[in-house]
Amino acid sequence: MRGVVVLLCALIMAGCSLPRQTMAPAILPDGESMLYQIRLSRWSEPRFSGLLALRHGADGFYYALLDATGVTLLSARVGGDGEHHLLKAYGPFQESSLPGLLSKALFRILIAQPLEQPCSRYLLSRFCHDADGGGFRKKTTLGLVTMWQVEYDQEVWKQANYTSPWIGFGLELRTLPSATEVKR
Repeated sequence: MRGVVVLLCALIMAGCSLPRQTMAPAILPDGESMLYQIRLSRWSEPRFSGLLALRHGADGFYYALLDATGVTLLSARVGGDGEHHLLKAYGPFQESSLPGLLSKALFRILIAQPLEQPCSRYLLSRFCHDADGGGFRKKTTLGLVTMWQVEYDQEVWKQANYTSPWIGFGLELRTLPSATEVKR
């Protein structure tokens, strides 16, 4: 009986891990930067709205979270493997779990792709990248339960919505118009 319980626990723990994944093609050329409007929510209640500065690097990307006035609240580097390296955090973000959570969400939005298209599977986990209508979606499920998903508005996306229902975390990214688009 004890062996069955241990085996069942091992299967559940292995099912929580992500299926193997690969890096997406670079979002931006190496060294290029992008500015996004970001909104963070917890259990569908807005918690933060500001700016996200993103710069693609040789292996992953760098980001800085800014408040509405442009003050940097935290900065971090996320490697191509999803590993999070906090560079600086200020105020309430120093002792917060948000930097790690934000890095994981941004990695999933910007880089993570299934090893095989459209879906990769590992035990009970499934990681898929689907096109639907005018946009596309990435999603990881454990059995029938959604662990996280990202919905993009179109193939060359201007908006991405990330949700992780198990922890009630939501993130919305919108590209800000560039100076050339504003002049038009």
